[in-house]
Amino acid sequence: MLTRTTSSQMSNSLIKYMAKTQDKFNKLSTQLATQKKITSITDDAVAAKSILTAKKDINLYNGYITNMTNAQYELQAVEDTINGTNKQATRALDIAMMASNGPYSDVELSAFKQEVEGIVQNIKTYGNTNYTGSYLFSGAATLTQPFELQDAPAQTFKNNGDGTYTKSVADEEGNITTYTMENTGTPESPVWQTTITKPDSTTETRATTADDWKTENTRNIIYNGSTETRQIVIGAEGLEETISVTGDKLFGKGSITTTAVFDPATGTTTGTVTSSGEEGLLSSVAKLAAALEVGDTDAMGSAMKGIQTGIEHIAESKTNVGLTLNRFDTLTEAYDNNIMNLTELRSSLEDADLTTLITEWLQSQYALEASYSLSSQMMSISIMNYI
Repeated sequence: MLTRTTSSQMSNSLIKYMAKTQDKFNKLSTQLATQKKITSITDDAVAAKSILTAKKDINLYNGYITNMTNAQYELQAVEDTINGTNKQATRALDIAMMASNGPYSDVELSAFKQEVEGIVQNIKTYGNTNYTGSYLFSGAATLTQPFELQDAPAQTFKNNGDGTYTKSVADEEGNITTYTMENTGTPESPVWQTTITKPDSTTETRATTADDWKTENTRNIIYNGSTETRQIVIGAEGLEETISVTGDKLFGKGSITTTAVFDPATGTTTGTVTSSGEEGLLSSVAKLAAALEVGDTDAMGSAMKGIQTGIEHIAESKTNVGLTLNRFDTLTEAYDNNIMNLTELRSSLEDADLTTLITEWLQSQYALEASYSLSSQMMSISIMNYI
């Protein structure tokens, strides 16, 4: 049976062929422009899924590496600060050992005290180290300056050199009350009386009490940071690593109270230093400074033990920082290898063979041009061609 092919059927077939050829040409053109053989999931669903998974994993690994790289710089700053603190603490320990094993003159103890007071300020500065806008030793509270030295209103005692003695006591607003002790009896039978001059200049006279001969000064080492550490994500399933050292453990906090009692019978002062709260390196060095000021050898020994413990905490913190840095180095190397392998996999699935692609593109172009030519010829055919 003969089948009749009409011009309409031929036109439809040609149109379909042209559309198919055009689609193939467009696809090859896109692949040639991007140099990718898979530009959409419809090109190869299985390969496209593998490519998307590889890209996602590469981005995750790069994120972990960025986190660890930034943390490494910060931890190196922590390590440098710890090293500087350790030098200061070691010098304070040397002074504590020397002063405890004396004897030293008041002038020598005063010189020691001045040096240790400088160490207190240096360690406080280390504790308040700020790195790129974050305080290194504030734990999770990175925007809060962690350490503050707060001295209570001062009490001072003075031998006036004329047989009278003066104690000055300041209140929170800085107003000063003066206690002047004077012997109204004889050297053999002293009768001490105290004249109190208040901030408003009014006076009051009464019998001298034991407290009039005593001064008491307190220094508070305050930690304003957080006891919670900071963590960063370094691996899949939320794997985290601690990157902060909380200052309360490394530097400590607490109160140091110095009590000095003057004995008018002997003309000498007896001083004692006590501490309270959670003692640490900073508070122990502050205790040493106070003990040197009043010559309290027991407090010097106690401060020495506190400084030794502080140095142990420094060594522990330095070890932990070193272990974390080593872990970051190991993980970064592993992630770099993973990224390289995933990049090669993605390239093998996604990247086009340019030589083959150009050949196919040229063939498609020739086919498309041929279809255009044929279409032009068909459109020019009329009934006159058959007469």
